[in-house]
Amino acid sequence: MARPVGIRFLTAYAFTAFVGTAGLITAAKTADGAEAGPLMQPQICSAITTRGSQLNLPFCRIAPSEPGSVHSDLTVALTATTSPVQVGGYRVETENYNGTYLPPILELNAGDTLRVRLLDALEAASQAGGMMHDMQMEQATNLHTHGLIVSPNNAADPTHGNGDNVFVSLRRGEWLDYSIKIPTALPASILDGTAGTIPHPGGLYWYHSHIHGLSAMQVAGGMSGVMSIGPSDANVVVRDADPIREGKLTSDLRAVTDTSYLMLRDIRLNTSVDPSDASDDAPAQWVRTEDHNHCAPSRSDQPLPATTDRKGFCRSPKDANDIWLFTVNGQRYPTIDIGAGHNGLWRIANLSADVTYDLRIVSAVDGSLLPFDLLSVDGVVPGKPLLRNAPVSENKAVQLSTLTLMPAARAEIYVRNDGQSAGSRTYFLRTGPVSTGSDPQSDGDNWPEIQLAKVILEASPKIVGERVAVDRNLPYADPDNRHLFVALETAPAPAFPTGCVRDIDRSMREHRRVMFAGGLTPGTWRVQTDLMHPPQPAGTYPLQQFAADKTARIGPVGFDAYLDSAGEVDWSGADGRPKHACVQLSNGHGQLWELKNPTTELHNFHIHQMKFRLANNADLTANGIDAETYVAPVNAQLASIRNEDRQGAITWHDTLPIPANGSVFVVMNFDAQEQIGKFVYHCHILKHEDAGLMAPFEVVP
Repeated sequence: MARPVGIRFLTAYAFTAFVGTAGLITAAKTADGAEAGPLMQPQICSAITTRGSQLNLPFCRIAPSEPGSVHSDLTVALTATTSPVQVGGYRVETENYNGTYLPPILELNAGDTLRVRLLDALEAASQAGGMMHDMQMEQATNLHTHGLIVSPNNAADPTHGNGDNVFVSLRRGEWLDYSIKIPTALPASILDGTAGTIPHPGGLYWYHSHIHGLSAMQVAGGMSGVMSIGPSDANVVVRDADPIREGKLTSDLRAVTDTSYLMLRDIRLNTSVDPSDASDDAPAQWVRTEDHNHCAPSRSDQPLPATTDRKGFCRSPKDANDIWLFTVNGQRYPTIDIGAGHNGLWRIANLSADVTYDLRIVSAVDGSLLPFDLLSVDGVVPGKPLLRNAPVSENKAVQLSTLTLMPAARAEIYVRNDGQSAGSRTYFLRTGPVSTGSDPQSDGDNWPEIQLAKVILEASPKIVGERVAVDRNLPYADPDNRHLFVALETAPAPAFPTGCVRDIDRSMREHRRVMFAGGLTPGTWRVQTDLMHPPQPAGTYPLQQFAADKTARIGPVGFDAYLDSAGEVDWSGADGRPKHACVQLSNGHGQLWELKNPTTELHNFHIHQMKFRLANNADLTANGIDAETYVAPVNAQLASIRNEDRQGAITWHDTLPIPANGSVFVVMNFDAQEQIGKFVYHCHILKHEDAGLMAPFEVVP
């Protein structure tokens, strides 16, 4: 990976001084070993609550971008270090940020600038569990702001990019100052708006290490944190034709809303201390080797404990000291209390490297499911931008009772307790069981059913005030003819850079197929990318009759095939290395992509600098596909997403499950200047990405 010109190497004195900030952030301590007590919240560095003023903390500084500006610079120091952290009652050494399992939550508004000083203070791989890496056994690292539609700032040369640039590679003792501007005027067409601009979508995002080959271990150890664009309760709204009444209803609802961040993580430990006895500093070792079936009952004649006893962990049937923790904010089985007459806004992020969560809120009395409102997915409120002064329409939030979060996925859900109830009610926040293989006995991962947290809804003897439904906080598009989407067909497109494979040909009604395939050796993966076209320029045809332009085929190859001898992506495709997929911005709106998975294991598609949605029948027909003969794959993960879309709210994603032996069609909108540059698409089950399931990608003007 590339090493930017802006990287600095610290002297021994400066290195020590900078690392010294790590101990200033500590993990929330558990109240007792058996149950962690109330859910704790990590420290928050907010440019929203300090707007117009300054904040100075050892790890975080906020100041106006310039004198008198309403926008702020949020500067945070992140030291990637190998050090002990507290998690679930244990003290264990991992790779983490700032010596804590819970890095700060970063809150910004559109127009603010995120500045991150990232220092690599990681131990060499040989000292950190024996992992191997090309860079002389060093643990390189970098940073990705997942889900943001921001510039990678590397359009000319990735070695100079200090934006959301995953081609940076820092070695021990090196640091880089990232600078990422949150846009205020993205084209509304990126979310299928018809005209105008919108601020960057407001919702939940995250930041994490993205160094190829080591990403799974670094994220699993704690090198990740949560970001929020917009106020934390911004998506709690009530719409009304009367703006004064709308403002009051929204204000009243927010006044009885308790906001909580829920960061879902897992870690496998070897320890002689039972979880029920672990309190703060119980000794444990992080088990870095992968065995994602380690809690499966088939591994032993001994059955797993009853689901009610699996409170935040499961134990290997073969080894009592082999514990897998599933934590919320680093706590094992905390309690989430929603007060009488109040509601809970839960901002949930799956920060696990590989785990899929199938969430539900289950009654401790009869096992019934508590419904909740879905306010946002992957940082975006479901739906299309609204036009200013448009009539108020029915935009109620989608109501669900289950929620699937693949690795990296986020959601905001609204749990209500403002109705009348005679007594308090107890629920469990539960996940699983989840199997990611077509054959649970041999393929994929088998994640057990786990009680993640206890949920208490306090008694509400009477209702105070008016109980209203929560609406979707769809953005309003501001008129701006510069961003009125018009297909640019009059001017000839400039030549693609060397190393680019041509873009989709609209006249041929082509779509792009990205196939996640198995590698040449067990445990490795490859990506193949094709441009597919129907047999004739008119009419619709079964997908089986589509053909690929073999001159535009890429792969199948693993990511390492793109790297030169220095470990950097060869964007020119020289010396027999493969070329890469490219999109012209003027040809980028409404591209149909087919995500194909011919393997027997679930994959999790992610593309940087982008949101996308599931394609509908009209999208397929416009591209020559006979929608009647296309059979959409069915599995639990996609069923949950399709249920959201069926309720009239188009759900936008930056990660999406691709079922085994299936294909999923999505629509991509490459419309924003911020999308120009070099980035990647890959499987966000990070052990798959590390093993080759990633490809470089470029958007050109």
